[in-house]
Amino acid sequence: MNSFLSLSLNDVDTSMPLLTEGKHEVAIAEATVAESKNSPGCYNLKVVFATTQPSTDTKGAALKPGYKITRYYPAPSDLRDPEKNEQFKKSLCLLQLAVEGLPNTEEGKKQLPVFDELFIANMIGRKVIANVKTSKVRDGEDDTYGPKSEIASVSPILG
Repeated sequence: MNSFLSLSLNDVDTSMPLLTEGKHEVAIAEATVAESKNSPGCYNLKVVFATTQPSTDTKGAALKPGYKITRYYPAPSDLRDPEKNEQFKKSLCLLQLAVEGLPNTEEGKKQLPVFDELFIANMIGRKVIANVKTSKVRDGEDDTYGPKSEIASVSPILG
């Protein structure tokens, strides 16, 4: 019998590495529109970002370029709700400004193309600055998987 079948796994750290909080250059590795798993009939823009440079995790261990963080941009279930619709459009506008490398100004917004399926497909490979935070467990949430790295916001790489 192989000896690997009698390993003690009691002290194995199964936590996911956490990217240090702060600003990191990332590239968009994937961008798709997908139906929400939690709310059938509702849709999310799913964007997978990957680090472009070597980084470190919160324990000081090295992370190679390509460390991935996913962010969802959920479309409101009722697009007729003006408040939710405006917040969704604001999130997409800030993402688009970052992807296009434009400042968050009226002049920058005037230069934006239509946000559609073609734009989403062309986001792949584009670089932005991600403001990374570590998630906090909220009251009533399941803490089974522990904290994770989240992208709080993105900004353009200017100049």
